[in-house]
Amino acid sequence: MNNQHFWLANSYLGSRPVGDVWIADEQSAARRTALRQHNLAYFCQYCGTVWARVTYDRASSRWEICARACSEHGMTPLDAEVAGSLRSSYPGVDPLKFARDWPPEAIKWEAELLLRKYELGLLNLETSDA
Repeated sequence: MNNQHFWLANSYLGSRPVGDVWIADEQSAARRTALRQHNLAYFCQYCGTVWARVTYDRASSRWEICARACSEHGMTPLDAEVAGSLRSSYPGVDPLKFARDWPPEAIKWEAELLLRKYELGLLNLETSDA
């Protein structure tokens, strides 16, 4: 078993157990193609800071860079959905899909971030009467 560790700047938010590999989608499962976990650094394209990281005990030797605005510089309608968030923006299966087994401090960060975006009027919470 592998562990996934969450970092915000240099603050450790905790970890959770994850598998050594993951299946990206149904086609990958059918082909029996599994992907190895890799360490991820979140890079703000506005200020140039690596503002967060997700690391693994047993990861591939390469780092992936995710260009994603930090919570200070991404509070615009264009970036609001994912700015400052550690969760995956990929709609399918992903090792960073938000889940209840995330460390409490990482869940707290995501909740506070959503509240701040709501207070700034950046979230579209309208529902249709379809």
